[in-house]
Amino acid sequence: MIYVIDASVALKWFVSEEGCEKAVSLREKQISGEADFAAPDLLLYEVAHVLVAKKHFDVSEAQDAIGCVLDVVADVVAPDRALMDNAIQLARQFGLSVYDACYAALASKQDAVLVTDDRELLLTARRMGIQVSLLETL
Repeated sequence: MIYVIDASVALKWFVSEEGCEKAVSLREKQISGEADFAAPDLLLYEVAHVLVAKKHFDVSEAQDAIGCVLDVVADVVAPDRALMDNAIQLARQFGLSVYDACYAALASKQDAVLVTDDRELLLTARRMGIQVSLLETL
């Protein structure tokens, strides 16, 4: 099974907050070969930003966390024109941020399940017809 994970999921690997146990359990499935992860490259920037700006990680801790994300997410996708065009269209059509629309567009492109802890994204992805799962339900 391929899962496109968003930053709300990946951040829970490093920050002790509600849902972190589920996020770590999902990460363990990838490590054991039961799942494959994909994400747009913007995941790295979002996670690094939150860790440095809001969670008060020092530089080396944030760098180590991003290294872990790169080790776990086997398919970090640099956007191409088609993916970006689709993300922009989805953002406009469904009122999403382009950031969230990138995750949805990638899940659609790869016929993968989008995993998020963002209920608004969950509901919107369902309206789009994209396979989506709330982290807590996995």
